[in-house]
Amino acid sequence: MRYPALPKGKRLTAAKLAGHLQRVAWGNLRDLPFPRKVEDLWAITRDPEILGHELGPYLAEEPPTAGGAAAIELLRAAGADEAVGERNAAWQRERRAREHGGPRA
Repeated sequence: MRYPALPKGKRLTAAKLAGHLQRVAWGNLRDLPFPRKVEDLWAITRDPEILGHELGPYLAEEPPTAGGAAAIELLRAAGADEAVGERNAAWQRERRAREHGGPRA
C-alpha cells in the first residue's frame, strides 16, 4: 500500500494542524474548553481531507493513548473525513506490521 499523501498544496496546512492539535489535545493548551479547541483547529483549516489525514495516525493506535483519544474526538468534531482517516490508518497499521515483522493488516 502506498502512503496516502495529501496534495502538495495542503501539506503545510496539515503540518500546522498537527502541531496545534498536539497542543490542544494533550499539550499546554489541553485545558481550553472543547468548543474553543475546535475553533482553534478551524482557524487553521476546515478542509475535511486535511482533518481526516491527521485523524489517521490516531485511529491506527491500538488502543489509543489518552492524547490520541482526545485528538480523535477533536478532529471528528472539526469535520474530519472519516474515509481519508481510515485510509491513512490502514497505511499506518501496515507500515507498523512491516517494521515489526508481523502480518500485514
